[in-house]
Amino acid sequence: MSELLWLQVTYIDRSEEGSMSDQIKLGSLRLLKAASLCVLMISPLAQGEVLFEESFDDDADWHSGMEINDRGGWPEGAGPDRVQCLKDGHILPEGWDCARQNPAWAPSVGHPDRHENMEILVRNADKARGGSGKSLVIWRDSTTGPEYAWNSDGLLSKALGKGSKSLYVKFWIRLSPKWTPLGETGITKLFRISSYDGAGELYKAFSTGNSSAIFLWDYESNKYGARNTLSFRGDPQETNYAIKNPAPIDTARGFINGDMSLNFTGNVIDLDGDSQPDQEITHLNNLKTGLPIDPYTEGAAGHDEVWGDKWHKVEFFVQMNSAPGAMDGVVKQWFDGQLLFSNESFPWMGHESEGGILWNFVHFGGNSHFHAYPDSERREEWYSIDDIVIRTDMPENRNNDSSNFQPKPPSSIAIE
Repeated sequence: MSELLWLQVTYIDRSEEGSMSDQIKLGSLRLLKAASLCVLMISPLAQGEVLFEESFDDDADWHSGMEINDRGGWPEGAGPDRVQCLKDGHILPEGWDCARQNPAWAPSVGHPDRHENMEILVRNADKARGGSGKSLVIWRDSTTGPEYAWNSDGLLSKALGKGSKSLYVKFWIRLSPKWTPLGETGITKLFRISSYDGAGELYKAFSTGNSSAIFLWDYESNKYGARNTLSFRGDPQETNYAIKNPAPIDTARGFINGDMSLNFTGNVIDLDGDSQPDQEITHLNNLKTGLPIDPYTEGAAGHDEVWGDKWHKVEFFVQMNSAPGAMDGVVKQWFDGQLLFSNESFPWMGHESEGGILWNFVHFGGNSHFHAYPDSERREEWYSIDDIVIRTDMPENRNNDSSNFQPKPPSSIAIE
């Protein structure tokens, strides 16, 4: 070990009031060489890096139905290519790498009075955070069927180079005041983090696809109330797509083929599913009462209590497990500052994995299973995403005071 170790921490974050950037040089620590000296080895995770920030305000107007992006990816007359990637010559917002779109009702497919699946437009200022500037507006379209169809799609993707063992993502999201929570709304995918193999189709999934570890967050509401729906996919995807070898432990609910449908009440206070409370609900407010959601009341919290039409700050942190089969991967999720999900024993890489898997793509939006209205209505509903931050670690000021939950001791500190 060298005699001099420099420790530098960079903090870049956007508060609710705006943005700031502070860099703090903590100084140097001279390490004396002595046989009896114990030295804490600083994990690479402790030296975080901001990878990407996006407010959309300075972006040129863009939408997913631009005629220039019709490069023959679909049959003639079917509109712009479904998959649009910078490397293939498509036009994308600055700093973004790929998009996927598939509208049912849009100008590009013969409905000039409707919207493309994705828009970053100055005319949508009312849908931007703060009521000015721009945001990513994603439209989901309702059709009568077929019932199995995921009938509209809007997905904007950011590549993260060689990838990172851990990722923290923060952004703000708002659903339309006219959002339909119940009926045949199925699931609308909102966000995902993935490990792309680097070959084949970026958006091809399942066991025959080209991404292994994947984390997904979806909107869902049903007779049991608003759901915090999470999906998890493992490596290798060919044999461990639903993460069964080994299976996760200490989760608020059991897995069904790699999926979990959590509520915003009891599953928030009991994070590990042992029927003992791990934390209190202090930051997740019932929008009807203005008070923290009561996890002990009869009935689950519904759409109007959890979502409404206000902006919500959401945060996610994932960390790859240290080796194939190791039960030390991490998944954490916050909603308006409240810890919703936490697991620090997650086996992203299964026993049969070759190891070395890194997170290298973040995707905003997704496809929808939405069949609530007749085709004659050509129903479309929007949600908006704004003020994105992607970094390799959790900010030092990550608001953990939303609970009494005590995380497990760190496993990345070694004594020499």
